[in-house]
Amino acid sequence: EYKAEFNNVAKAVTVINNSAEDIRIHYNSVYEDSMNVASGSHFVTLTANRDSVTLTMKCSKIYVSAPATNSSDADFTVIAELTGIGAPEMIELTGSGLTTIDGS
Repeated sequence: EYKAEFNNVAKAVTVINNSAEDIRIHYNSVYEDSMNVASGSHFVTLTANRDSVTLTMKCSKIYVSAPATNSSDADFTVIAELTGIGAPEMIELTGSGLTTIDGS
């Protein structure tokens, strides 16, 4: 898992998959069970080389992980469009669609 932290709040983040390995983009760590990232499918998967996604949501960090056992072969690029708002001013992103499982 790679954590991209920004000095300022981003208003959009683009992630490009530069490898043949699947990668997942999410707003919370997969290692925090309470966040339900994996079990709640709270991620976007890029499955092919040169696949990309632009997330237009304010954030101060994103996580990129590779679910495969050969995840060390994963390669990606993160491009963030930053605002003038300092990262400490950003709230934690939690709730429906980010950290909860339907019905919980």
